[in-house]
Amino acid sequence: MPAVDPSHYQHPLDMQTLQALQSVPVFPAFMKAFMKFFDERLFFMENISSHIEVTPNHFGDVHELLPPLCQRLGVPVPHLYICNDGSINAYTSNESDPFIVLNSGVLDYCTDRQIQTILAHECGHIACHHVLYHTIGDLVMSGALAIVPGLGGLVSVALQGAFMTWMRASEFSADRAAVLAMGDPMDVVDICAVLAGAYGERASKVDPNLLIQQGIMYEQTLQGSTKDKILELISFSISGSHPRTAVRALEAVRFGSSQEYQGMLNFINQDSLSNQGGTL
Repeated sequence: MPAVDPSHYQHPLDMQTLQALQSVPVFPAFMKAFMKFFDERLFFMENISSHIEVTPNHFGDVHELLPPLCQRLGVPVPHLYICNDGSINAYTSNESDPFIVLNSGVLDYCTDRQIQTILAHECGHIACHHVLYHTIGDLVMSGALAIVPGLGGLVSVALQGAFMTWMRASEFSADRAAVLAMGDPMDVVDICAVLAGAYGERASKVDPNLLIQQGIMYEQTLQGSTKDKILELISFSISGSHPRTAVRALEAVRFGSSQEYQGMLNFINQDSLSNQGGTL
């Protein structure tokens, strides 16, 4: 199935902040030194030795959620693992041979539809080729590279800030990929509500439209006050690897309401029907 080129749904902030990251003066020297040191097998070895692999015959109900998403986004089916972590989270590692890790909390608290949306988001990172820079960004922000000869001295405040800003923006693109793969922006809004604490018995008490309204209120607040913009920067400097959940919900709905999205969705669905012998 031909897939939509990711450049058509990548969020503008993703592309803008990536250009800003690559424009940091130390970036070329940093990347050259990093690639001499880095080997993706480190993460593969750590993962396969500690986590549970998901296959068609092992947690098959979870595995079957993944291939349809990969087909719609045009990526090979990645390896999938479960790790022992009760929080609701997932991540993707290794650019050349990607694998997705789901926290056990996702399986404990999320419905199959929600699990599939989370997987679609991670597949979006793969489709947009975010994985390598995400891995580097995590290492830069953790301080793990400070002890590596030839690298520690290249990790500047400007580089850290540029990585963090891009990593936040890249999440909007992965959310858009999930909207496209799932076919409904409200699936991403639902996950945003889950990340904000609305899961299990609390899920039925939450109106997703109110979360979207909170995103609008947040935007309006920033437009009206320089002080609030400064407070936002301070907040992100403390904990800012992801955008705010209400803002993500709002961005997903905006994308799902756009003509560009509808055209891409029609392309995918029409091609799917033609492969099944159907017509529009």
